[in-house]
Amino acid sequence: MRPSRLRPTRSRPTPGPAAAILATLLAALPAAAPGAERLLFQVTRDTEPPPGAEAVPPADKAAPAAPAKPTHEAFPLTVVLAEQALSIEQRGHRTVYDFGRRRLYVIDLEHGSYTDDSLFSDVGFRVVELNNRLGLGKALAAGGMVAANPMLPVPMQHLFGLAFGDDDPGIRASHAKGERVFRWRERELMAVSDAVAPLPAAEQRAYWRFLRYYAGGHPAIYRALGDVAGVPRSVRVRLENAGLETRTLALGSIDTVAEPGDPTAGLVRAARDSEPFTTLAAIAPLPAGAAEAHTRELLAARDAATASHAYLNAMLLNFEVMFETGPDGVDWVRANHEALGSDPDTRRFTAAIRPLPPKEADAALAELLALRAADPEHRYLLDVFAGNALTRAGRRTEARDRLLAALHRNPRLTGPWFDLGANYLDGFNAPAAWACWDVARALEPAHPFRRSADDLERKLLADFPDFF
Repeated sequence: MRPSRLRPTRSRPTPGPAAAILATLLAALPAAAPGAERLLFQVTRDTEPPPGAEAVPPADKAAPAAPAKPTHEAFPLTVVLAEQALSIEQRGHRTVYDFGRRRLYVIDLEHGSYTDDSLFSDVGFRVVELNNRLGLGKALAAGGMVAANPMLPVPMQHLFGLAFGDDDPGIRASHAKGERVFRWRERELMAVSDAVAPLPAAEQRAYWRFLRYYAGGHPAIYRALGDVAGVPRSVRVRLENAGLETRTLALGSIDTVAEPGDPTAGLVRAARDSEPFTTLAAIAPLPAGAAEAHTRELLAARDAATASHAYLNAMLLNFEVMFETGPDGVDWVRANHEALGSDPDTRRFTAAIRPLPPKEADAALAELLALRAADPEHRYLLDVFAGNALTRAGRRTEARDRLLAALHRNPRLTGPWFDLGANYLDGFNAPAAWACWDVARALEPAHPFRRSADDLERKLLADFPDFF
């Protein structure tokens, strides 16, 4: 509460009975629900194929190919700006960015269904894909492809709405015909009309946030637009992405509506028939105490295997505990170090899982597969280590298959879910990556492997706050 300044006081008359009754009635009224601003746009989207684009294959293979042609479409767009949410509705789908829960919902209005992803998956994809394209652009420039390079830094930063650092990108603004035009090397990037419609000051940031998500826009342009108060009547954005796209938003109207509630109320969560979602769907909630009882059973089986000198079996059971809960098996390894080191199968196993150069990955993988015969009951755990060996060798698809095989057998292996998430992000599938990390953190909130996912989210929040 802000302290009041000290000032002289004046005597005030005592309120009469009518004023007291009125004050009581006003205090009893419910507080007004916070409102949201609804913006209606007409969008036109024009695309031009890149120079030298190949002809479009015809439906009839016997017919000659048609040349790649420009496209044009127009459609309405409804946007709702709220304190903790952004809703964008177009062509039968509503996308809701929930900034409070940091979730991203895509709603199929016709079928009454929705998908639910981490909000970080949107921004995370932008970051990894921008990094990828900047790397490709450097490679093309190094090869002498400069003038026609389709992945120059500034257009790519403009496409994804973000940049790494605040260096001056060389974007310049000019003014003509009632609009401010931003260009880079004579290429138009964005044009914003002088004419604006009033918008509550509290929602100004929310409007620019909407535009970043919907149409990209270089951060330097948004910094230059910091003096705009209201919603521009017209915004034109030109994006280079496998051709040239021009997206124009013409504002129709703004009105105040009720603050949106649960965006998924009354809807059915859509089933996803691809991995990792099919394996994720197999994870059922456990009754109270069931996870702890399962860990005790694994530890008892591990100790029994140790007592009978079945050291590889004991080692794999110990890893199962560590994968599920984290650090619980470290002390056992220390206590049995000598015995484990004297067992031939265990020595083969530890040699195969140590970090190796990529050229030695095949030999390590062969060793791990051969060891499956030594412990058929727990051989699926060897798939985890085979997946990690394949990851180090750069064989991402094979690694993913091995990790999924292990998780299909035991979907409560928290550690491998983190590994699988990293695999998906390396393959630019950010929704799948965060789905893996989210379930892993739900399975074992204190698991030490979560640190990398947590650190990445903190970095996204710190480096790109305008998306949150």
